[in-house]
Amino acid sequence: MTAINSFEWNNLKRDFSEVLSTLVSNTPGFINLFPLKGKSTQTKHEWLEDQIKPKQIAYSAYDADSVPGTFTVSNSAGWELNDYVKIFGNPAIFKIISTSSTSIAVSLVASNGGFTALSGSGSPSADAGILCFVSRPMNEGSSAGIDVHRQSSTEFNYSQILRRDITLTATSTAVQTLGMENALPYQEEEAMRQIVYEINLISLFGVRQQRTASTLGTAGGLYYYGTQTGGLCDDYSVSPVPLSTNIINKAAQKIVEAGGTPSVILCGTGQARMISRLYTNTLNIQRADQVRGSYVSQIVNESTGGLMQVFAEPNMIDSDIWVIDPSGFGLVWLRDLVSSDSTSPNQDGFSRKLIGEFSLEFKNAKQKLCRVQGLQPSAAALNT
Repeated sequence: MTAINSFEWNNLKRDFSEVLSTLVSNTPGFINLFPLKGKSTQTKHEWLEDQIKPKQIAYSAYDADSVPGTFTVSNSAGWELNDYVKIFGNPAIFKIISTSSTSIAVSLVASNGGFTALSGSGSPSADAGILCFVSRPMNEGSSAGIDVHRQSSTEFNYSQILRRDITLTATSTAVQTLGMENALPYQEEEAMRQIVYEINLISLFGVRQQRTASTLGTAGGLYYYGTQTGGLCDDYSVSPVPLSTNIINKAAQKIVEAGGTPSVILCGTGQARMISRLYTNTLNIQRADQVRGSYVSQIVNESTGGLMQVFAEPNMIDSDIWVIDPSGFGLVWLRDLVSSDSTSPNQDGFSRKLIGEFSLEFKNAKQKLCRVQGLQPSAAALNT
């Protein structure tokens, strides 16, 4: 093998962004779920949140002693005359016949096998609940429709710098060996594998921190965005229970009700064995997943009827699983990962540096991520 010399490597600069993307897509792990999403333009990477949550409003009381029925709400803005609505969990359809600033009066249009009256027997409960928008019928020849323009909210993450340095002595590159350790291309490939592993850990446990004179800029990950106030969660910590199909379906249903489409179960290797036991007769092993580039298994989501991929992530916390709609994930680069020469003038050998700066997107995390925590440890559950 011909040794790598200074003539071939000094002042040579190579872009490794696409190579790294290939390594990511072919390395089993959570980071597989993050496709490239264009370029970032600043260290604070912002994105628009999708408006995926169904239109609904909480009501604090229902007047069951009068007709029309009246729902007490905090603010009726956006709810219009002749809108068709329903109460969450019941198929009966109501029509709005009048509104005030804090009330919505309705008439019953059709029971649909649900409520049969506005008051008395078969009427909605006077307790609090959720009123859901169904439709707004239009007259023939109408000149105005539903105003659908709403300014989306924004969310953001910060960028994080990745760097690896490679140094080989002139002697090591000159010595003939049977291995490849003394070749710069081999060392670069090994450095990129380390970077992929680091990005994977950041995508799980990274914390969002703005870069200042005294603070290193870091990117937030799944646990940062998925545990925000208002996010979806099922907590069994008070009385840990073994993972069950009911627990998985309950978490998936929460995402469906928030407007998402759950299609991934992220878990540790122990809980993945539990899932294999739970779905023994329906588990489908994908040996050549062309979508993610890794070995995954699939189960049927009983909440939607669609397939869910099971990702066994060795770094996951054993007492947790996550049910996920991954459509909001993204990997963005502020500075592409580049390898360039860093050999000093008097150095007896060769040095190169790999450096880049990236961020992660977690769009609509509060609707697309559901953490299930406090599960019984997998080792104990598997022995039950």
